[in-house]
Amino acid sequence: MAFSGLYLTEKISLFVLFMGIFFLYKIISTKTFPLPEKNILLFLFGIFLSSFIHIGEVEWISVLFTYFFIYTYFILVKDINPQLFVSAIKFIFWAYLVYLVLGQIYVALGLFVPKNINDFGLQFGSFGSVYQLTGETFRQRSLSTEPSHAAFFTVISMISILKCDQLFGLRTSKKYWLAYLYMMVGYTSSFGLLVLPVPLLIILKKNNFKLGVIILGLLLGIAIFILFSSQFFFQRLFIFFEMISSELDLNNLENIQGTDGSAFYRIGPTFVYFNNFKILDIYFWIGHGINKGNEFISNIIYSNSDYELSIHFFPGFFYDYGLILGVLFLLIFLKKLRLSKNLSYTFIFIFLMLNSSINTQLFWFFIISFTLVEKFKNFYKQG
Repeated sequence: MAFSGLYLTEKISLFVLFMGIFFLYKIISTKTFPLPEKNILLFLFGIFLSSFIHIGEVEWISVLFTYFFIYTYFILVKDINPQLFVSAIKFIFWAYLVYLVLGQIYVALGLFVPKNINDFGLQFGSFGSVYQLTGETFRQRSLSTEPSHAAFFTVISMISILKCDQLFGLRTSKKYWLAYLYMMVGYTSSFGLLVLPVPLLIILKKNNFKLGVIILGLLLGIAIFILFSSQFFFQRLFIFFEMISSELDLNNLENIQGTDGSAFYRIGPTFVYFNNFKILDIYFWIGHGINKGNEFISNIIYSNSDYELSIHFFPGFFYDYGLILGVLFLLIFLKKLRLSKNLSYTFIFIFLMLNSSINTQLFWFFIISFTLVEKFKNFYKQG
């Protein structure tokens, strides 16, 4: 299930136009065509080789999309300075808050009247508001495509702000914590509540004297939310935990899909992948082809329907490109994040794999933001 207001073709057109202008500017301003480091070039070649093997069925626009994202990563990590990054991340943080509040006001004033609900039980309104037939509730996605993505953008921004403030010897203002709590509660996302405490790991690591106050504020915010919100949000959270703790089978998956399609969308494809992969199959290692995971898993889950899921990084990327490229990606890009030394990154990434694909802004927002934070940390240590 996707809470998206733009058609795919519109997104692709806007993205390619923006990145085309950006790359052209870089080439003209530097009078060179900057090349990524060798291991990234190796990964790009692997993407091309995997696509060439399945050339008759390749969606080349998806390959181009992946190349654009990776090259954007390379350019930004190479060129952006700490001050510009901090300004940009804080702008994103506050922009999400403003748009969330506008969406809430829009609903509170009764301006959003559900009339044209789509086949997924959703209707999109202005300012990122969404009506969901399940539970008959209004939800907010702010500037993102769905509430869970908005929660991830917010928590990634908050972690980046905290780490950069510590790097510069600054104290993060209380207004950021208050805004953060308000947004994470306002999105009414199961994933949002699960990752809400993650920024506390950074404070714990630094033994901040105000830790008790911050924790108390978090608990108070959650308690207030429990008291004044509907039961719908917590029913969804309970279903999510029930899914990951129960013994799944295809019949159970169908029941979960009917009860909570959003939670099912995250867990169902992973179950199908592990239940069907064959380690001796050559395609398990080199991939079945771009977007083949969508087709394969949809045919199993929706055997009596033409509907096709758009699955996330795991298992989507591993099914499409194979285990070799999947592991290579993790080694190249996640190594820069030093996950073993950054528990907050690790938590976010685990949930992110189930909630975004390699060709999404959210996925690369995570990779670029935290890679830059680690780069700045190394720079200041050496300086």
